[in-house]
Amino acid sequence: MNNWAHLGLLLFCVACNTFANILLKSGAQLPPTPWLLHIMSWRSFLGLAVFGIGGVIYAAALRHVSLGVAQSVLVLQYVGILFCSWLFFHEAFSPRQLAGCVLIIAGMFLMIQRN
Repeated sequence: MNNWAHLGLLLFCVACNTFANILLKSGAQLPPTPWLLHIMSWRSFLGLAVFGIGGVIYAAALRHVSLGVAQSVLVLQYVGILFCSWLFFHEAFSPRQLAGCVLIIAGMFLMIQRN
């Protein structure tokens, strides 16, 4: 695998984590389902499953990428979650948060650069 494929795996993990968080948030607003022992809704359960899929892909990516680089890319999930929470749940998105997103993205690029 080349570096672009490894980056693709990590970005897939970011997408999984972002989607899983959105499922957990939307599932928290639903009543628990009987087939899950009234513990959680089906969306929350699906969110946990998506976290699991992302975790398996992340473990595979760690065979080829250093932990520091991998974690530096995964911080993009914070940007994705903030954007998706604004898009799907109409949560506030302030200029300060936008500046934080810019800093996160810039920091990620600085962290993954080779000397």
